[in-house]
Amino acid sequence: MIRLGRTRSWRKSPLALACPFAAWFVGSGFRNTRFRARLSHHGWMVRPHIVLIWLGLLAGSCAVDRVAHVAPDESRPHVSWEIREGGESGDERLVCGSTEPSRPCALVAGTGQAANESTVRLFLHAAATDTSYLGLMTTPFVERPSKDREISLTVPHGSQPVLSMVTGRVTMKPGAYTFVIALDATQSGAPAPVRITQQIPVTVSAPAVTAPTGASR
Repeated sequence: MIRLGRTRSWRKSPLALACPFAAWFVGSGFRNTRFRARLSHHGWMVRPHIVLIWLGLLAGSCAVDRVAHVAPDESRPHVSWEIREGGESGDERLVCGSTEPSRPCALVAGTGQAANESTVRLFLHAAATDTSYLGLMTTPFVERPSKDREISLTVPHGSQPVLSMVTGRVTMKPGAYTFVIALDATQSGAPAPVRITQQIPVTVSAPAVTAPTGASR
């Protein structure tokens, strides 16, 4: 069945208002020299890496307004995901997701002059009992210090989906990649964890070459 799960309302939650800024800062803002100079002027760059780590944790724990997902049995642990690209925070347009399995995951490689920002979102859904998700989300097509993101989150029974998010530039190396989800979901009272494994092919293509203005035909 398809269900729309509402998480926190941005109109009601101060945390939700901070989520877009945190995602932009981790993905692009920290590399923006003008923005960093402004923070330094106000004394925020004394320990820049502490600020980056704090906002990175915030961005990875924020939840979006509405989440559509497909689950044959919602009493069991299950996840949904989506890949987005474009804009300063990499979430301008949807590229592909678990709700549209026939839609190919096709990204455009970044260049030294024009980076293409992307966002990978993994939604951990509630089940019949409290569920602890433990494992990795691997995104080799996103430029980050590590291609693996560790997942260790507990989703209470009856709660809204919990989001783990990766943001960064799309790799500058065109080619075929694999987005991997590998989790063990442990439910209260269950004798053994539920293994959740997905391997999603992702294609990164070279950016289109634009002819110089005024070039002869």
